[in-house]
Amino acid sequence: MNRVNFRALGPLEISVDGRTRTPGGSTQRGLLAILLLNANRVVPVRQIIHELWEEPPETALGQIQTRVWRLRTLMNGSGDRADGSQIVTRPGGYMLLADPESLDFGRFGAAVETARALLSGGNVEAAARLLEEALALWRGPAFSDVEVAGVRAAAATLEELRMVAVEERVEADLALGRHRQLVPELQILVARHPLNERLRGQLMLALYRSDRQAEALETYRDGHRLLVAELGLEPKVQLQELHRAILTSAPHLDLAAPKAPVVPMARGGPGRRELPPDVADFTGRAATVEALAGFLSGSPDGPALPVAAVTGRAGVGKTAFAVHVAHLLSERFPDGQFFVDLRGLDRRPAEPAAVLAQLLHRFGVRDGDIPEDPGERCALYRAHMAGRRVLLVLDNAGSEGQIRPLLPAGDGPAVIVTCRRRVGGLENARPFDLDVLAEEEAVELLQRTVGAERARDRAEAHRVVELCGRLPLAIRTAGARLGSRPHWSLARLADLLDDEHGRLDALVAGEIGVRASVALSYQGLGEPTARLFRLLGLLDAPTFAGWVAGPLLGTGDAFAEEQLEHLVEVRLIDVAGVEESGVVRYRIHDLLRLYARERAEEEPEEVVRPALERVFGRFLFLVERAQARLPGGLARLARGTAPRTPMPDLEVERLLADPLAWFESERQTLTSVTDQICARGLDATAWEICCCLSRFLEVRRHRDAWLDVNLHALETVRAAGNRFGEAHLLRSLGELYLDLDRYADAVRCLENAAGIFTELGEPRCAAHAWCGAALAHCRTGRLGTALRALRRVLAVFREHEDLAGAARALDTLGSVHRDLGRFDVALRCYDESGGLFQSLGDLVGGALVLRHRGALHVAMGRLAPARPLLERSLDLFRQCGDPIGEAAALADLGALYGACGEKHAAHAALSRALEIFVAVGDRYGRAMTLHHLGVRYGEEGEAARAKDCFDQAALLWEELGFALWEARTKQAREEL
Repeated sequence: MNRVNFRALGPLEISVDGRTRTPGGSTQRGLLAILLLNANRVVPVRQIIHELWEEPPETALGQIQTRVWRLRTLMNGSGDRADGSQIVTRPGGYMLLADPESLDFGRFGAAVETARALLSGGNVEAAARLLEEALALWRGPAFSDVEVAGVRAAAATLEELRMVAVEERVEADLALGRHRQLVPELQILVARHPLNERLRGQLMLALYRSDRQAEALETYRDGHRLLVAELGLEPKVQLQELHRAILTSAPHLDLAAPKAPVVPMARGGPGRRELPPDVADFTGRAATVEALAGFLSGSPDGPALPVAAVTGRAGVGKTAFAVHVAHLLSERFPDGQFFVDLRGLDRRPAEPAAVLAQLLHRFGVRDGDIPEDPGERCALYRAHMAGRRVLLVLDNAGSEGQIRPLLPAGDGPAVIVTCRRRVGGLENARPFDLDVLAEEEAVELLQRTVGAERARDRAEAHRVVELCGRLPLAIRTAGARLGSRPHWSLARLADLLDDEHGRLDALVAGEIGVRASVALSYQGLGEPTARLFRLLGLLDAPTFAGWVAGPLLGTGDAFAEEQLEHLVEVRLIDVAGVEESGVVRYRIHDLLRLYARERAEEEPEEVVRPALERVFGRFLFLVERAQARLPGGLARLARGTAPRTPMPDLEVERLLADPLAWFESERQTLTSVTDQICARGLDATAWEICCCLSRFLEVRRHRDAWLDVNLHALETVRAAGNRFGEAHLLRSLGELYLDLDRYADAVRCLENAAGIFTELGEPRCAAHAWCGAALAHCRTGRLGTALRALRRVLAVFREHEDLAGAARALDTLGSVHRDLGRFDVALRCYDESGGLFQSLGDLVGGALVLRHRGALHVAMGRLAPARPLLERSLDLFRQCGDPIGEAAALADLGALYGACGEKHAAHAALSRALEIFVAVGDRYGRAMTLHHLGVRYGEEGEAARAKDCFDQAALLWEELGFALWEARTKQAREEL
């Protein structure tokens, strides 16, 4: 059984055997959160529906069943609750089985209770350590990505407990004499929770014990003013008494034990404060602010010289962040706070030797005493900095070589470096990498920029910040633009930003703007790297792998991927993740993509079109290779004339070792790129890539994507007059409609495809289309029509030695003979079909024939040979990741178990099958399973339940137009 842990103290996460998995979309996260908060208790389905939806949709029950199945799959690789899943079905609801140790909020609560007991027993140090460990479990606000009202209420309770734990830990640290280390943290906490009187009192005491009595009294006055202004209340008695005690330097405020060592005052330092003004509306990043402040404040096991490397893309707010933290820590560095702009992205960056001279001037060194030799100048600077409590902010650094000579040595100083590149080579440097703001933080920044009243429309505020890519510079610029136009509404600004072609123009206010900020990074690129950036901006892909770079540039892959990594270094693109195969995926921020597209206008069409066609050819090459490795699915009929961009065989083997996993990782990118291919009118590439992709989409039942790409590609080939491509796409659409139980649409598309193939002189392709239409006729009871068609196409397949076509035709022919009552003929067809599928290595086709053979044996009363066939079929469907095949095999097994008198096994298999069919929206499977359940209940003497199942099945058969099965179901009901 898998080891599953749940993390809710931050964004909701599932950890399975140490691997973190995200629990899906908002509704699925809400469902998991409800089950977690009621762990080991049954949650009624009606309660789940009530909590998830204010106005439940008609499909609410089906949606819950689907998401339970998906959660089970996330936890154990299978949706089967018998497979060790922690979510079990109980009458009327679901229960999540979880050990308290597997819930981070459970461990947190237990640790806080234990720490309180330790405090009561006088073991203060152990309690402080335990509370520190408990608070480290928090990764952000509890259940931060769940919007369900009941969950938010529970999250608020957890947040209150977190605050209590913080207060208790601070109390313990004060008792241990750690007041000096606590001051920066408490200043941040009080700024964040200004009405919390306990925290304010703790800050006052920490300041007083740090020989900062005046600041302690000012902290009280600030709190007094705030309480009176905000609440009309005086501070509580405890805070007033602490204030009086500090005023009189009461002895009881001092520690009984010796105080923690005090850092001696620096010798005669200049104490200059040269930081730029703090950003008044600085928003968000609380955890990172706290982490940076703690790192720079020093710790016994920290580096002698703490160097914080604040990195991130253009406009992410590195300078504002660094300056904000520097102001918070200003009292920790009484000997000076220096700020130097290194102009690392300018055409002439600041020279380290010139910066050293500026810094030495701050210590009173005259020009004549500053050595010319760079090494001696650096040594003199370090001698002056040694032992001084100085905070140095090196802003806008260009490289490690520019930074390294400016780093002091020894205890005392601390350094904050801001840089777009990561600077991993700096000694003692800890990275603090900034990304875009969280959504709520971004909205808060917009509100602070334009005022709460202007941003009161929450929907439009969210729209604006998303169009700004949640980039702080873009949000501030948008806010400034709105502020300069008091007659504009937020909706008007959002509409302006919604136009991609003018968005960067809209994000300019005075001298600030996103375009100018990004341009600094772009202008420093070499030409191959700059051209790759421009061309990547033209590729419609949410994420992409490194192998797109070579075709775009028209160079070797190794050289192109070096340019790609350089773009990562200068933060013009980001690493989106690394797949299990080791393949790195990249993404471009939306605003940077728009800038790249602007710059791509410099490229003539005779450069752009071949570049895009080469990369589309690379996608087609890989999709073609990957679909050929799939365990089954829609047979590919022909190879077109669209150009391919090949890759070395070894690289292909590495990428496509697991073709299903590769398709899944590329699925969103492939559908986006296919749409782009269609938009550019590349009809030959469009139909080929679409038909290759359809095989995967069929195997994994991604029906919406299958429908979208087919319809878009069909428009493209028709516009180009490409009849061959049209026929292939109509055949693909017909097969999709078969999957969707839309049999009239399926027959129409498949017969049209067969007609075009015949017209073009492609009898084998036409036979495949007729074979699909025959399956539709078989399912809807037109057995004579199906039989005639299948005999014709089987002859064509044998003439052309098309084994895949013959295998499928024989399987369908077996089903026709089965429905006609010719069981022995049906078995011969199935046996021949199964042999062909096995010779082709088609696992899905083989599993299908095994299921048909097993079900036929059950119908013939031959139960013993049916069991191994159906159980093997179930194993193969699960191996191929085919949920519909799995459900169909379970339904047939349920019928077998029932016929063998295994009542509980029968109901378990049929219930699971029905659950899957409901989850994936398969009406045919649902109807068949309900029919089997009706038979079971009838044989068990439960007539009411049997009639209900038969009635539901008959309605579905009627909707589907399955007259034969509708009649069989109604007859079974009448025989009860």
